[in-house]
Amino acid sequence: LCRFAVSATFATSAFAFLIGFMPNVRVRLMPALVGGFVTAILFVGWFKVCVVAQVGIANSSALYGSFALLPIVLAWVFVGWRIFLLGAYCAHALQTRGVGVRAGGGAR
Repeated sequence: LCRFAVSATFATSAFAFLIGFMPNVRVRLMPALVGGFVTAILFVGWFKVCVVAQVGIANSSALYGSFALLPIVLAWVFVGWRIFLLGAYCAHALQTRGVGVRAGGGAR
């Protein structure tokens, strides 16, 4: 439990730093931390899925296990980038909530 908490804290802070530092706009700390947490949890889950897939394929066949590495890595990069963008979108949505909403209750 302690090892999970330390790794989750490190991953959240690393992704929060990237979400707060990379955009060309000021990102406040709390939205960056929320986006970093969402990104860290989803990224770790996707990583575990890829590891299980690679180990399962490698155990079934030594020949196909090495060939299966390329599509799994490509899928990991593609979905990993999408997960990072989802975390950045969560940070943006949290930071800009209530902006542009009229007091009358709706936009025209």
